[in-house]
Amino acid sequence: MLETNLDDETGEAIGRVVPLLMAAGALDVFVVPGLMKKGRPACRLEVLARPAGADALRHILFRETSTLGIRCCEVARDALPRETTTVATPVGDISVKIARLPGGGYKVIPEFEDCRRLAEAAGLPFRDVFHQAIAAARAKER
Repeated sequence: MLETNLDDETGEAIGRVVPLLMAAGALDVFVVPGLMKKGRPACRLEVLARPAGADALRHILFRETSTLGIRCCEVARDALPRETTTVATPVGDISVKIARLPGGGYKVIPEFEDCRRLAEAAGLPFRDVFHQAIAAARAKER
């Protein structure tokens, strides 16, 4: 886990660095708002990284943000086994992740961009298309 507090950075700069970190191999990037000394608004930028990719992500943080220091700590990460498949819905095909739960059962996670794109094209609410994808995946799993 790489993390830094930023109290002198613009929201636009923070918004720009998140996709850069993801494209460079971050497993997750999380921005937490906060308040620092002297009442300054700030954020904590947390980056979950594989050890082998941490140096490249540190380089991006130093180059693209105002940080002067980065905290690094090793964390354990548990992840569910998953597979990706495509399901047919009334508005089109949507990619979904099927995550297997310990002891049986599963979770269905539709791909956001597919749902967004198809919802816009069909003039439907995002949530309707999202739920259509879940229902199609559950029907396919039976």
